[in-house]
Amino acid sequence: MKKYRNSIIICMTMILVLLLLVYKDYFKTLFTFRLDASDLAGIDAEGIKQNVLHSHSNLQFLLWNLGFFSSFVIPIAIVFIGYEYSSLKDKYLKLSIGKSGKYGHRLNRLKLMLASFLSFSYVILFGIVILLTVINKNAAISEYSFFGLASEKSILAPFVNTAFGFVAIQLILLYPAIFVNSIVMFYIIDIVHDPLRSSLIFLGVIWLSSIVLYRFLPYWLVPMTTIMRFSYNDLALPTILAPYVPYAIAVLCMRRIPKTI
Repeated sequence: MKKYRNSIIICMTMILVLLLLVYKDYFKTLFTFRLDASDLAGIDAEGIKQNVLHSHSNLQFLLWNLGFFSSFVIPIAIVFIGYEYSSLKDKYLKLSIGKSGKYGHRLNRLKLMLASFLSFSYVILFGIVILLTVINKNAAISEYSFFGLASEKSILAPFVNTAFGFVAIQLILLYPAIFVNSIVMFYIIDIVHDPLRSSLIFLGVIWLSSIVLYRFLPYWLVPMTTIMRFSYNDLALPTILAPYVPYAIAVLCMRRIPKTI
């Protein structure tokens, strides 16, 4: 695992950054709420502070924060893991001189390993948030949060339109999104041979192009929707899978492009 040390550091950093962002309102209240403020004179200031802290540590509130900040942090984490892929790819090349078949096999395995590291890191992060809210006895989910999340006609409705489904579906949607976007980033690097330009292309597609595409295409066909799918109601298998169609086409095309070593 020594060769994956930098990858693990990237994953741990992503977890830490997202945790700080998810709990930023809680910490802000904890450290900056002034009990002696003049407008709180004669009022139970400590009680108000505890109520605010309770609301900012509620699972429903934290999951909303997590979904929002993930749309910014995850693409950046993918860029960093892309740099690590490029570095390890160069090392594999030196070890595989004269063994082109093994080189291709090692690259495919490397892609799967790094994409899995980043995806599983999100599972760990998600678990930490859930565990902290359970310990804090603040894991209640209002039924209004998941009401209408999936239409009654959807086969997902019995599962999604529940408190447990509301929580689980967020993890289920984000894990493959991180994995697939990471794989696409690696294939871009294979073709461009420059992690910086590859990063600009990836971020241009996932962020900038999505701003334009949202104006002209259904939201479920825009690349950014893979990461932000939970921001939209009407969850159904077709609209969940649809954003991955352009990815599948892109990967198939990139695999057919002759690659120079």
